[in-house]
Amino acid sequence: MADFGTKIKTYNLSVIKALSIINLLADKEVPLSLKQISESLDLSPSTAHHILAAMKQERFIEQDQSNRKYGIGLRLYEIGLSKNYYQLLADKALPFLEKMCEQTGESSNLAVLVDGQITYIAQRQSSQMMKTFVRLGERSPVHCTGVGKVLISDLLEEEIKQIINKHGLNKYTPRTIATLNDLLAELEHVKHNQYAIDQEEREEGVFCIAAPVYNRARVVIAAISISGPTVRIKEKGISKIIALLKENAQLLSGIL
Repeated sequence: MADFGTKIKTYNLSVIKALSIINLLADKEVPLSLKQISESLDLSPSTAHHILAAMKQERFIEQDQSNRKYGIGLRLYEIGLSKNYYQLLADKALPFLEKMCEQTGESSNLAVLVDGQITYIAQRQSSQMMKTFVRLGERSPVHCTGVGKVLISDLLEEEIKQIINKHGLNKYTPRTIATLNDLLAELEHVKHNQYAIDQEEREEGVFCIAAPVYNRARVVIAAISISGPTVRIKEKGISKIIALLKENAQLLSGIL
């Protein structure tokens, strides 16, 4: 009984420490370093790092890979606040989606990462008879979509492997990426160039270009895209659409 009581007490202390970290990050409203967190809460660096690693794995905490600082993770928004959060994100993005749809004549989309898959939360459809459309709320794979590649390009390699182990690399067309090494190489290109392309990888005849949307900590929280028939997208100019997407993604990031 004594051992059981000791274990319960240990678990309770760990939970309290984890909640203290969340409260600290929420109160400060800016990302904090491991040293700042451990000193603010009087925790040893090793204890703070252990707790942060566990919360990061469950997406309660996010870490900026450029400065290694920690911030509130998307999972906290998904629990209890997901509808409000996604609605706010969609509301902020809609003017940009409408503008891109008007300028290109093609459908524009907003997607987020949920449990290792993409979920579209906003869209403006093309007025043309032949067009692409997605069902809002429906989940799709990350490895064969422009928005999916963008959304996982910011993750650690181990996190990417976990997603692939869970959801696989199903081959939908002859162009679909079918190996982890090929996907990792593609994601390096995405991260470096700040855009991703799905050239008939999910569906033959459909071309999609996507760009990342960042939060204040420079963590990718969403992706916007332009999609349409391959012939039309190429006629309108891939480089022009990429520039348009990057511009609007930057503007949207700036107001979030």
